[in-house]
Amino acid sequence: MTKEITAETALTMYYDEHCLNRVVQAQSSYKHVIEHLKKHFGPLSTNIISPNDVYDYCKKRKNAEIGKCAGDGTLDRELRILITAIKYAAKRLKIPTDEAVPDIRFSFPSPPQAKETWLTIQEMNKMLELAKNGKDNYTRIYRFCMLGFYTGQRKKAILELKTSQVDLQSGIIDFNPPGRAQTKKNRPKVPIADELLPIIKQAIEQKQEYICIHPGDIRKSFETVVKKCKFDKHVTPHVLRHTYASQALQAGVTIWEVAGVMGDDPKMVLERYGHHDPNFLRSAVNFRRK
Repeated sequence: MTKEITAETALTMYYDEHCLNRVVQAQSSYKHVIEHLKKHFGPLSTNIISPNDVYDYCKKRKNAEIGKCAGDGTLDRELRILITAIKYAAKRLKIPTDEAVPDIRFSFPSPPQAKETWLTIQEMNKMLELAKNGKDNYTRIYRFCMLGFYTGQRKKAILELKTSQVDLQSGIIDFNPPGRAQTKKNRPKVPIADELLPIIKQAIEQKQEYICIHPGDIRKSFETVVKKCKFDKHVTPHVLRHTYASQALQAGVTIWEVAGVMGDDPKMVLERYGHHDPNFLRSAVNFRRK
């Protein structure tokens, strides 16, 4: 006899056992998503969820019948969480995946194409200047921006970086703390840029646990700085990562080196940022000169 689980059971198990224990700020980033999914899919057995159920959910979310109005990108993320939760519960309840996970991926909305926004050196310097606060050049938001621009790491990796992860003798920052398993969002070991030394040394001398003082979010401070810059583009913390990759390739740093610093696959760096390399595809248009 085939075992069955409801979507509500799967979502509850995933949230209580995984999100609350392993996901930082799970209550703010997952709680509402789980509630939205439960409201629509909750009583359904996971193996009978159909494309029509997905279409109905997307329609209700877009019309704000469930939560606030949501776009395709948000819906794609929420439905992926639904599938992940079902797989998580099926594994722990020892139910074969093909009996528990619905075949509905083809009915997901297409997420919007990512826009690659990056800053020029002049824009970067303007942002760093405005991130300074009075006579103190090493405020928390300034440290965050410097680490982002000079290491290309993700927001979470920067905010969670501890002084104990820095080896001044070898000149290396290990963004992956001891005991943390590497994930797809790889946290690499990166050489300390000369411009980062004053910030890092100050944090160590002041015996601070974290380079950015504490691991709390910097959203408000970041938005304040961006607003002062008056950029004609939407700048988020992730733009610092795009900026590192774009400026590095424009300066002639190899794709292999950029990928190593960012902790990304060279193929992905080539596909996303390769056009910034001044020699990108140049031989393909100048081959007749040979």
